[in-house]
This record gives sequence, C-alpha cells and structure tokens, in this order.
Amino acid sequence: MRAVWVVDLPDAVLPLAVGAACGRQGMDVEMAVPLYLHAFVSNLVSAAQRLMPLGQMEAQGVLSALQSDVQLVAGETKGKGLEDIASHAFLSDIAAIRHEKLEPRLFQS
Repeated sequence: MRAVWVVDLPDAVLPLAVGAACGRQGMDVEMAVPLYLHAFVSNLVSAAQRLMPLGQMEAQGVLSALQSDVQLVAGETKGKGLEDIASHAFLSDIAAIRHEKLEPRLFQS
C-alpha cells in the first residue's frame, strides 16, 4: 500500500493496510468493504482459471453468482472493530508458508 498508493502506513497485514489506506483517502467504509471482498473473490476465481478448465465467461458467471455473498459478508462487518478480527485458516496459512519455499511452484509470486 505504501509503495503503490504513497500512503504513510505502519506495517500491517493486507486487509488492515487496505482499510487504513481507504480511510486516509477518505473512502467510505460502505464502499471499501464490498470492493475489497470483490477483489479477493476475483483473485480466487483467477487462480481457479489457471488450475482448471474455467473459461472467461464461466469465471464471470462465478463472480456474478458470488456477489450476493460478497454483499452479505460486507453487511455482517458493519460496526465491527479491530477486536472483532480473527482468522481460523491455520492449514491454509501453513500451506501458503510452505508454498513460498517450494521450487516448482504453480503460481510464481
């Protein structure tokens, strides 16, 4: 966030950094949350396209079908604060850590 948007932010995980950057740019939280969630879902669908036979039209259909879920989750976050943030994706986190050090990686990042 600092390098791309030239916003003075402390070190933070991406969702918090995005939220802080949006706040500092004066973006309304009611707009920022669904946009962030849509971007997250879009990244997952993009990865799915590379992993399986999922064409552009099908991918757009998946994104369209998930918009009600994006809006639902965005609504569930209203009024929540830092004390409400939690993560329970331990195995996913461990897999991501291991993936970074693998030689034959599927997605080079």
